[in-house]
Amino acid sequence: MRQRIKKAKRPLPVYAFDQAPVLSAVDRALARRRRRISGIVAVAGVAAISAGLGAVEPWWALVAALVGVWALFLGDRVVAQQQLNAPCWRACSPGCRCGRRRRSAVFA
Repeated sequence: MRQRIKKAKRPLPVYAFDQAPVLSAVDRALARRRRRISGIVAVAGVAAISAGLGAVEPWWALVAALVGVWALFLGDRVVAQQQLNAPCWRACSPGCRCGRRRRSAVFA
């Protein structure tokens, strides 16, 4: 998205949308990607080291690594869903009289 806004042959026009929310969403997505990759590397590293040192059997290290990666992705999806629903939380604050009910950011 950043390349399309800045350096493309046909860049997105500045007047078409407010760029600040789009660029902040792109930055948040990139930060989540970096955290997800570093978490996967950390889980795999701990599992490999523990299996290599003989602290656990290799089978259990693999199971623990898979469960850890699954938990990382689940947490990432929960955070992404909360960030996606954040405008709904702001739009329907407790003092809002728009008639809409306040929705949960996690279970929306």
